[in-house]
Formats: sequence, C-alpha cells, structure tokens
Amino acid sequence: MGDYQQELLKNPVRDAKLVYRRDCREFYLHITVLMKIPEPSGSNPVGVDIGINKLLVASNGFSVNGKPIEHRRRHFRKLRSSLQSKGTSSAKRKLKRLAGRERRWVNTVLHQVSRAFVNSLVAGRDFVVMERLDGIRQRCKQRKEQRATFHSWAFRRLQQMIEYKCLERGIPVVYVEPNYTSQRCPRCGTIDKRNRRSQALFRCVSCGFQHNADYVASVNPSVRARGGWAPVNVPNVGVPHWNHLQAPPVREG
Repeated sequence: MGDYQQELLKNPVRDAKLVYRRDCREFYLHITVLMKIPEPSGSNPVGVDIGINKLLVASNGFSVNGKPIEHRRRHFRKLRSSLQSKGTSSAKRKLKRLAGRERRWVNTVLHQVSRAFVNSLVAGRDFVVMERLDGIRQRCKQRKEQRATFHSWAFRRLQQMIEYKCLERGIPVVYVEPNYTSQRCPRCGTIDKRNRRSQALFRCVSCGFQHNADYVASVNPSVRARGGWAPVNVPNVGVPHWNHLQAPPVREG
C-alpha cells in the first residue's frame, strides 16, 4: 500500500470484502472506512466543462488535453474489434483480459484527473459547479465517426470522482442545468448558435467577445450558480487557446 492508503486506514474500518479478479487472476481486499469530513463551505464558483477533446476545463484555468487519452482508447477499440472478428475461444479469453485492462486504465485516468483538479481548488473559498448530465447521450448530436468515442466515455463517473474528492476537503459541489452553456456569451449574455464558431473558437456575434469555446462552457455554469445570469468581466483573447494550468501527465498503474 501507498502512503495515501495507509493514512486512510487510520480511520475506523466499517467492513471489508475479498474480491477475486478473473481477468488478472489476483485477489483484492476492498476496505470501507468511516471518515470525518469538514463542513462544506465556499463562495467562489468554479465552473467545470467535461468533454472529449478537452477532458476537463475549469473556469479557474485548469484544463486537461483529452487527445492523448482518446488515442489510447482508439487503440483499445482496434484490439477489441480484431479479437471479436476472430471469434475463437482464445480470442474470447483475451477479450476478457483486455476489458479488465481497459477498465483499470480508465479508472486510473479518471482518478488522476479528478485529483489534480481538486488539488487546484482552495478549500473554504471555492465551490465546484457542474452541469447535470441526465440524457446527455440522447441530447448531444455527434458525427458518425465520433459516436463510439462519445457514447463509451464515462462523463458521469468523472463527475462522481470530482464530487467525493471535493467533499473530503469540505469543498461544496452543485449542479446546474446545461441549457445554452456553449452558446451564451459570458460578457453580454447573447445566446446564439453562431457564437460557437468551431470546436475551439467562441466569438460572440453581438459584442465580439472571443475566447476558447471550452473555457466559455466552463465559465457559464459558474455564472448560473450565482443565482441568475449577469455579465462578467472575462478578458478577451485573440486566439482560440489560452495559457492555463495543466494536469500532470496521465500514467497507467
């Protein structure tokens, strides 16, 4: 065990379960502990936008590039397709092992990204604002070549990891409706589909405000969490990218 796990075991143990994983032929002991957490408090909203090209973008400047992760997911899909086409007993056994390997890798990615983001927050000052994702797979239209990527990604699981890690530190988490978060200008409030010029570029047709589209999508939930929409002083940028904090590189383990 690492230092983090040993520190957790200083808390009262509630129960434990011995689990055998057939894919890797190993036993794991799952231990549940009871923890005392601080009372959630915070007045500064930090909006979060979760996606594919940008895995996570927050209004405090934190962001994670999703392209290397998507490249690895495509690798898994190609391996899975190749084994499925063979249909032999050996291929089916390899498929099970591959599924376990991919599942562990995804969990590792989500844990590392959520932990890095929560570490960028200030307890007692910040609170996290995320969109309700109910029906996101039916609501969002994707091009044919992107459907497999979109429908297989664990958007809600990443939100859940962010939520419990925040609560451990006493950082509140609230959810808001996702209406027009990618189309509304945070500077003047204009809602127009034409504001979203591309995957990366947001340029308001009314006031000319320009910024990275994913960053704008993270700012708008934080504005909504204040109890209504009001113009905010967001600096204008001339290119669809901005200087931002980066999460540490994702490692498998």
